[in-house]
Amino acid sequence: MLDLARQQYDTIGIDFQSLGTCSDLKSNLSDIDAVVLLASWGRTSKHSFKQYVENEPQLRAKTVGVLLNNTVSRKLALYGAAETDITRRRHVGFA
Repeated sequence: MLDLARQQYDTIGIDFQSLGTCSDLKSNLSDIDAVVLLASWGRTSKHSFKQYVENEPQLRAKTVGVLLNNTVSRKLALYGAAETDITRRRHVGFA
């Protein structure tokens, strides 16, 4: 299926289940060019996330970034993230 999709598209995104609950990603890594990992603010343990990636050299080699979702905009500055126009607009009208 990936071979057919590659003939028609430049970029293909595949959403796999959580790393901890499923091995679909690991079993398909040889067919994947790059990986963007997703972490959930307040749910994904930084320690276990880091440990998992460090223990999977093929996954680590193909990881090009990490997307952090469900963030708390006001707290991002505590972690060195710069406030953007988007995060400033989200504060308006919210307690």
